[in-house]
Amino acid sequence: GRSISDAQEAGIVPRPDAIAATGLSDAAKKQLLKQDGINDVILRQKSFAGVLDFKEGDTTPSGEAMRKDALLATLAAERENDSKGLSLCTCFWRRDIDYWPPSGALDIGVCASEPMATDDGSVLLRETGDDASYAEGWERAPNCFKGPFMALELVKAAGGAGHRVGYWVRSGDRFAYAVGRPTASEAQSAAGSCQGSHTISSCAGKTLAEAVSSITEEPGEMLDIAGCYVCVCGEINAEREWIFHHRTNPELVGCVLVGNLNTESLCCSQLQHKKSGDEEVDQVLVDGSMRCWKVVELSGCTLPIC
Repeated sequence: GRSISDAQEAGIVPRPDAIAATGLSDAAKKQLLKQDGINDVILRQKSFAGVLDFKEGDTTPSGEAMRKDALLATLAAERENDSKGLSLCTCFWRRDIDYWPPSGALDIGVCASEPMATDDGSVLLRETGDDASYAEGWERAPNCFKGPFMALELVKAAGGAGHRVGYWVRSGDRFAYAVGRPTASEAQSAAGSCQGSHTISSCAGKTLAEAVSSITEEPGEMLDIAGCYVCVCGEINAEREWIFHHRTNPELVGCVLVGNLNTESLCCSQLQHKKSGDEEVDQVLVDGSMRCWKVVELSGCTLPIC
C-alpha cells in the first residue's frame, strides 16, 4: 500500500467511501496518471484472502522444501525436542479472493518456527514453498497471541448475497480486511464496479497487468478494475480506531475502517449488531450501503466488535 507521504505527494485526497471498492475517483485517477509508472505500481501490488488448512509434518510428495532449505530443516529438528514454537507442518492456502488472477497452481508451504518469546508471544516463522521455489520469514506480532480474536465472513453486500467474497480478521490489536471483486456480471452492475472486473478471476496464469490490458487499454479503467478489490490492514489503537497501515487503494490513506460516521470525517464505516444472540453484524459504509458479516470466530471481544 501507499504511504501517507506518497499519497500526499501525489495529491491524493483521502476518500472514505473508497472502501466500497467500486474503482477510483476521477480526481484520484487524474493525479495518479500524471506520474510515470504509477499504474505499474498499483498493478504490482499483491493481496489474497481465504481459508488455511494444515497438517502436521511435511506431507508434500517431493520433500523438496526440507531438502533444499537448511534453515527450515534445522528449525524442524529443533522443534522435535522443544515444543515452544510451531512444529513442522504443511500449510494449504485456499485463495478465495485474489488481487491478481489465479496462478493455476496450488498454494502450499512447509513451515516451522523458532522458539516463541516467553514475554510477548512473538515468534519467527519460516515458510518454504513445497517445491522450494521461495522461502519467507514471518513474525507474529508481539502481544497478539492472547487475543482478542475475530474471524468474519462476508455473506451479503451491495448486489445481493454471494456476489462478493470477503474476510475480516483480528488478532490482538492487529486486523486485516479484504473484499474481492464481483463474481458475476450482474453483481458487477449492481455494485457499480468497472465493466469487466468480474472476469479477472478467469485470467489464470496472467499477471494483473496482463489481465486488465486484455479488458481495456484505457489507463483510468485499468485503475478502476484494480480498485474493485479492496484490502486494508493495520492496528486498533487505544481509542478503538481501526487505523490503516497498508491498503490497496491510495485513496484510503489516512482513513480509519471503523468508527462513528456522524463525528469522524475520515471514517469508512460503523458497525451495528442486529440483536442479542445473532451471529451476524452489519457494517454500514459511509456511502449508505451495507455489508453483512457472519461471525466465524469471536473470542475476547463482543458484538459489535470492540
